[in-house]
Amino acid sequence: MGRALNCHGSIVSPDIRDQHERRTSLSAQRKKADDGRRAAHRPSRRRDIIEAAVAVFAEKGFAEASINDIAQRAKVVQSGIYYHFETKADLFDAAIEAVYDSLDAAVEAARAGHAPGSPEELRAVIHAGNSWADEHPRASKMLYSQLPGATPRSAQFREEHEARHAAAAFRYLERDDVSADDSGVNSINDVLTARTLVHLMISVMPLRLDGGALSRRSAQALEVSLQAVGHRIVFD
Repeated sequence: MGRALNCHGSIVSPDIRDQHERRTSLSAQRKKADDGRRAAHRPSRRRDIIEAAVAVFAEKGFAEASINDIAQRAKVVQSGIYYHFETKADLFDAAIEAVYDSLDAAVEAARAGHAPGSPEELRAVIHAGNSWADEHPRASKMLYSQLPGATPRSAQFREEHEARHAAAAFRYLERDDVSADDSGVNSINDVLTARTLVHLMISVMPLRLDGGALSRRSAQALEVSLQAVGHRIVFD
C-alpha cells in the first residue's frame, strides 16, 4: 500500500489521507447546502415563493396545500420558506395580498383617461376586471375559490378590497339635482347600489372557474352581459 508525503516531507498514511479527503468532501457538501439556503433567503426568492404559493393554493386550496408542495414548486428548501413566512397562513395571506394588489392595479390603470363616474370609466373597469381574470387564471382561481377567506387576515383583505371599489362606485351615482330632503334617502340607496355593483362583479367570478355555472360561456359573451347589467344598475 503506497504512502504519500506531506508538505514537510513526512510520510502520510492512507488512513489519514482518507480522513482528510472525507473532511474535504463534507466541507464542500456543507458549503453547497449553505449556498442553497442563502439563495432561498434572498429577497428576490420571496417573490418566487409567493408566485409558487398562488399556483399551489389555486390547485389544492388552503387546507390541502402544504409547505412542502410550495417549496417544491418554488425550488427551494422548506427552511427557505420559513425564513420569509412563519406559517402557512402567513404565506397564504401574503399571496392573497399580492393577488389583490395585482387586480387593483389593473382596475386603477383602466380608470386613467376616463372622466370619473362616466359610463366610459365603468366599461373600462369591468373590462379590466374580466381581462385580469383571463390573464391570471391561477391567481383568479385562488382568489375566488377561497371566498370569503381561508384566514381572518385574508377575509380582511377582501373586505378592504370591496370597500375600496364600492367607494369608487359612488362616483357613478353622483347627482347635482338632489334636494336636501332627498339626500338622506339617496345616500342609503347609493350605498346599496354601489355595493350591489361590486358584489355582482365579484360573485360572477367563481362561476367562471372550471366546472362553474358560467364556465362554458365565452369571456366575451360574459363581459357583454356584465357591461349591460352594470350600466343598468347605476345609470338607468
